[in-house]
Amino acid sequence: MNVFKYLPLSFCFIATFAMAEEGQKECPACLQQLAEGWVSALKSGDLEKMASLYDEGEGVVAVESSGRVRKGAAEIRDMYKAAFEELQFHKVDLDFERTHVEGKFGTTYFKLRALAEIRGNKAKIELYVQGTWVLRKEKKKGWVITQEHFSPIFGVERVKHLDPPDKKVQPNEGDKGEAQ
Repeated sequence: MNVFKYLPLSFCFIATFAMAEEGQKECPACLQQLAEGWVSALKSGDLEKMASLYDEGEGVVAVESSGRVRKGAAEIRDMYKAAFEELQFHKVDLDFERTHVEGKFGTTYFKLRALAEIRGNKAKIELYVQGTWVLRKEKKKGWVITQEHFSPIFGVERVKHLDPPDKKVQPNEGDKGEAQ
């Protein structure tokens, strides 16, 4: 693995955070449309809407909270397609902590808390992670995500199971099908 390949990206995040505004808990007005669109797409499972919020080039990168790296628009689309097939998001909150915008570039750091249901067994989960978006403003589309990074929050469960999955009991002969 070539660690130097990711060094410029790491430096970009560190340098940007050093310049970021402290204490900001709401999305800045200029990024409000992007944030609302992202939350709406996640809750509705709208793959087209979600894909439209990202840079369409092959240079776009997303790092999942599990550590998996997705490169290019096609891989990011596949990531969200798989997520939407597995989960139904019910409540999604973004708590913006730091944002820095300079000209047509910006970064924002936030915490994401989402309540979701696993489609297969109806189990309810809470996803709680921290995220960073590196953004670019385009003339036609407005703000787009060029780099996305989610990571666990130190000392907090990334995925918490809120209740056990529904138990599907097959009735036996002479049984009324009630769970024991």
